[in-house]
Amino acid sequence: MTLRKLSTWAVVAGSAFAIPTDPKIDLALLGPIYAPATNNSLQPWIDAANQARDAINQVIATGNSTYGPLDSQGTSFSASVFSLTSDKPLFEFHFEAPTLNGSYTKGKLSENTIYRTGSLGKLLSVYTWLVDIGDSVYLDPITKYVPELADAAKAYQNPLLQTNWSEVTVGSLASQLSGMGRDSPIYSNLAYAILGLAYETITGKNISQGQRDLYVKKLGMTSTTPTYPGPQADAVIPRNDSYAIFSYDIGIQGPAGNQYTSTKDLRTWGQAILNYTHLPGYITRRWMKPTSLTSQYDSLVGAPWEIFRYTVPVNTIVNTSRIVDTYSKSGDIGLYSTFFGLVPDYNIGISVLTAGDSPNRQVPPIRGTIVDIFFKAAEAAAKQQAKNAFSGTFRARGGLNSSITLVVDGGPGVHVTQWISNSTNFLTNAWYSQFDDFRLYPTTLSHKTAGDPLTYYKYHLVNLMNGGEPVQGDPWAEFNEYWFQLDGNDYNNLATDAFVVGIDAGGLVQSVASQALRATYYRV
Repeated sequence: MTLRKLSTWAVVAGSAFAIPTDPKIDLALLGPIYAPATNNSLQPWIDAANQARDAINQVIATGNSTYGPLDSQGTSFSASVFSLTSDKPLFEFHFEAPTLNGSYTKGKLSENTIYRTGSLGKLLSVYTWLVDIGDSVYLDPITKYVPELADAAKAYQNPLLQTNWSEVTVGSLASQLSGMGRDSPIYSNLAYAILGLAYETITGKNISQGQRDLYVKKLGMTSTTPTYPGPQADAVIPRNDSYAIFSYDIGIQGPAGNQYTSTKDLRTWGQAILNYTHLPGYITRRWMKPTSLTSQYDSLVGAPWEIFRYTVPVNTIVNTSRIVDTYSKSGDIGLYSTFFGLVPDYNIGISVLTAGDSPNRQVPPIRGTIVDIFFKAAEAAAKQQAKNAFSGTFRARGGLNSSITLVVDGGPGVHVTQWISNSTNFLTNAWYSQFDDFRLYPTTLSHKTAGDPLTYYKYHLVNLMNGGEPVQGDPWAEFNEYWFQLDGNDYNNLATDAFVVGIDAGGLVQSVASQALRATYYRV
């Protein structure tokens, strides 16, 4: 099976008001069904790197791909896939277009080669804002920080000719919601120029200095700069500077896309975002959410994330897929086009930097080829890791007839095939008997105590009917809303679906605890 975007949903024929037919998606919970793979040497990663290299070489050789044509003569690119757990990429590919000889200031492309970012710079600017200021001011009107707009708001009379700046908030500027109506996204560069002015009011320094302090001094991203990096920089400049618009400064709109960066620096930045290095997890999680919808099912808008939804095959038992969200930002300026995406479900990131005659035509075939291969590999690697870690039977100590048996099979998550508590089959009691499939899903919660060899992770038990087969043809079916279930049944004031899993330094599960039963089961 191949990945597909949700916009391929079928439409019921013959209806003037056709209702979209749900794709056959595993609907248990949104998010990862296994903890993301932490070992970059797992075979699915190795196979994916080889497949991606072969596939991209084929695209270059033919000039065509599933995702459109590729310019194999006049546009160079650097592509990378990275994880959170290694300084080395899972995959990296540099292509030097044959007609761009002499366009590389250091003679060739590398992970340190600098490209212009275009509107990817918007994401750099918002991250700078969040690290330095936070999101507590997002609901404040922008007039509070830009007095010139406060004066303009006083003169507001005609919505056709003027903007009521008193209704425009800092957060709406960051999330492309400050335009007409302010209830659906309208792409704006000016919004980020205004954010730059507000940043200076709040911090006392301009946002260019803020970006240097964050990216260069704190993160060590020495190839990343908000302004022209100078003639000695390791850069790709197609044809010549004036033709490529490499050194051109866009002035007050700089926060919207004047920046420069490299493949290595994007890897460093992506790891910092997902590892909460400089931005606390609770703010990062709020930030990595949609703020508005678009007219496409598979496309959402954040601040300023461009969020794309893909379906990845996960359940061979009932033949379902699941939704995986990519939080990304793209950009174009001069002869440069960029793409940067993070996938929290897999703890991986993707970057594609292009420069040349057809830069924005170069991104889709490379990005699409990488996503097709690496999303499936990420799912397979996480599943392999889970199978190695969880498979087995775990029993209570002290002579109790209590145990739990776990397997990783063709379905999603970790399958609970048996759960005995004090000689009673817990899966056939009054609550659980209405279900026929029981799966442990990971959360992001973990805890480590000094002196304890195990690290403990929180898991949820998801109870499925009909093996997780979704109800088809009824988009309102509550049966499909499994998130309703979480913490829905408790015992001794604790949720019966809450489990704590103890994992040793080698990645093997040694204990499984039911919080509600106050019972811990140990690997046999």
